[in-house]
Amino acid sequence: MTAAGGAGLTGWIGTAVLKELRGAGHSVLGMAYSDAGDDKLKAQGVEVYRGDIRDPRCLVEGVRATDATIHLAFHMDFSDFSKINQIDRDAVSAMLDAMEGTNKAFVGTNGTLVVSKPGKVAFETDESPASSPLAVRLQAERLVVDAAKRGVRGSVIRLAPTVHGAGDKGFIAMLIDIAREKKTAGYVDDGDHHWPAVHRDDAARLYTFVPGPSC
Repeated sequence: MTAAGGAGLTGWIGTAVLKELRGAGHSVLGMAYSDAGDDKLKAQGVEVYRGDIRDPRCLVEGVRATDATIHLAFHMDFSDFSKINQIDRDAVSAMLDAMEGTNKAFVGTNGTLVVSKPGKVAFETDESPASSPLAVRLQAERLVVDAAKRGVRGSVIRLAPTVHGAGDKGFIAMLIDIAREKKTAGYVDDGDHHWPAVHRDDAARLYTFVPGPSC
């Protein structure tokens, strides 16, 4: 049984990851930054530590107390994209520093949009052009990948632009609601377009698989 730590386990994807971890018999230490999050995790039998990614120092104790860390938290104030990405980098850096030389697993999160190429296939080694506003999202990702040189088994999951499933309130749910209201599903031109998507449960299983049984 692995002791797994998670930041962001009360969110849309995090709740599914938590279910997978608990179902696999892992003990979980989940971060909560509010009383509501605290209560939500405790109701699911999860040990809670209070923290906030805006204060990287408070994350250190959590990663040191667990065998593997899954990072799903993100400060969602998109009014200052540069600032929220700096918050993410500082949080990731603090956690990786605390894990240095331990050979513990750290799973970070990004999105496939950072390497999107209209009309072309993108690969895991691709990166955003420097001119892209999304290029800043790769900076935290590089910290995780480079952590292998520091004795951390770092990996990053790039999620599809839409993660859908029961209870979804995002983009896919919006399109479904429009189609129900209008009694028709619209599409652009001849409809020969591809939009990557993943079911939330499939994404959750991937997060629990990546750390591996050796954690």
